[in-house]
Amino acid sequence: KDMGIDFFKDKVEWMPQVDYAIGGIDTDINGRTRVPGIYAAGRARNLEPGVYLGGWAVSGTATTGSIAGEEAGRYAASLDYQTEPDASEVAAIRQRVLAPLGSGGVPYKEVLNEIRKLIAPYDVSIIKTESGLRRSLRRFEEIRAEWLPRISAPTPHHLMKRNEIYGVADFTDLYLNACLHRKESRGSHFRADYPERRDECFGWYLASWEEGRLNWTFRPLPVEKYAIKPTSFYMDNFLPLAKQSAAS
Repeated sequence: KDMGIDFFKDKVEWMPQVDYAIGGIDTDINGRTRVPGIYAAGRARNLEPGVYLGGWAVSGTATTGSIAGEEAGRYAASLDYQTEPDASEVAAIRQRVLAPLGSGGVPYKEVLNEIRKLIAPYDVSIIKTESGLRRSLRRFEEIRAEWLPRISAPTPHHLMKRNEIYGVADFTDLYLNACLHRKESRGSHFRADYPERRDECFGWYLASWEEGRLNWTFRPLPVEKYAIKPTSFYMDNFLPLAKQSAAS
């Protein structure tokens, strides 16, 4: 304001920056996931208030963390710990986890850099297009099939990094497919081929892992149950500028 700049009308210099991802683990109001004994809270559920409620996710993390923690405690207290674990099952898990240890192959950093290259392009992370997303998804399938199994793990440290890259790969898969499924523009998600916000897309796109592939379902947001219904959106202030950028 002091410089006489109107963010909604004037052209301003800007640069892209990765902040956080839109998406999270599906839970009930108490933080329970569909896996018994696994709970999620805070940014893992994508409860990100930003600075508007004071601090980066402090309020949401503290509140949902407290609720999920108490619920997990009650669940743990209800379990019968008299039963000994199945020794053969433990041995099988140990063998699977430690199998890559000591192996040679592709350094984990090289695989991570290849995955980063999939997300960095302008038409994948800023003004998204179906062609850009599908291009990155095709390349991702190649990396997952050919590179991930060959990540080296000469030490326990590298074994940990190898597992982390598998997590990064899963998240990349979720990101690219979620962007393809949401055929609209909303908030920080802008599709050049679907520049308008579409009310029929107002909801959650939920992914589950079934038979080695992602399975997607849609759950509409129950706005009709809300005492206070949304009437305007912050993104509407920037929509004309975004359309102009996409057209150029």
